[in-house]
Amino acid sequence: MISAQRRNEIRCALGRFTDGNLAENARNLLSVLGYKSDKTLKIEPNTAERFSEMFKLNPEKALLHEWDTVAPEEIRLVEQKN
Repeated sequence: MISAQRRNEIRCALGRFTDGNLAENARNLLSVLGYKSDKTLKIEPNTAERFSEMFKLNPEKALLHEWDTVAPEEIRLVEQKN
């Protein structure tokens, strides 16, 4: 069972998404959830199409036409902490 303190940490991390840097907020949330990595991947150009190409997504199933942007510009590859 998840503790009240842990639930509060997750709630606070999610609450940070209302403003501030999306990439930093995403890294913080992943950290709170127990994920951490120093590896990053730059997407250039930073478009849904390029993201789809890099990860071999099916453009129709990925609904690329509905994407506003690929954010953050830098994707952190995460590993689960033991």
